[in-house]
Parts: sequence; C-alpha cells; structure tokens
Amino acid sequence: MTPDLQQRADQLEELAMRNAAMPDGLSSADQLLFLKFRLLYQTAALGNITLEQGRREKLAILDRYRLDCFDEKCWQHTRQLWKNIEAAGSAYALDRTVENADRFHEAVYGMKPKGVN
Repeated sequence: MTPDLQQRADQLEELAMRNAAMPDGLSSADQLLFLKFRLLYQTAALGNITLEQGRREKLAILDRYRLDCFDEKCWQHTRQLWKNIEAAGSAYALDRTVENADRFHEAVYGMKPKGVN
C-alpha cells in the first residue's frame, strides 16, 4: 500500500476505533473502510471475535480497500475520458476542421496524431 493510502487508512481506523463520526467529504472507498473498521472494532469490543480473527479480518479489509481505491481511480479516469471525448466530438460535429479532428483524436488516444505539434 502506498504511504499516503496507508496514512489515510490509519487515520480512518483511529476514528472508527474511537467510534467517532464519519468525516465529511470521504470517497466511497474511504467511507466503506471507515464503516468496516467501525463494525470490526464494535464486534471486537463485544467479544464476538477473537484477537486473531480480528487481525485476519483487518488484513482482508485493507486488501479490499486497496482494490476499492484502484477501482475508484479507474472510474474517475474513465469518466474524464468520456467527458473529453464528448466535448471533442461535439466540437468536431459543429465545426468539421482538421484542428477539431486532431483534438478528437487526442481525446480518444491521449496523444496528438503523428505530425501534429
């Protein structure tokens, strides 16, 4: 896990452990992590799981968090890609110039066509 991701996970774990309110503005992955930690610590406090089971579940929660963060990053990239394609395609439909075709190509492929500066 990257250091910044680990730091965020540690902060959310600390808040969940203290049964604090969920912070505003969290991503979906961060919200899920916080709620999973809160449930894990509440379950442990009730004595419904062993320390070893809690450790295993914490590792599983962190593994899933890493994947959830990656999924979010992919969705954000995909959303931006389609936004760029839509804008470039609309510009080309309204004004069919070589420059707009080049912008559309760049939006789709993430690079300018060969020979374009």
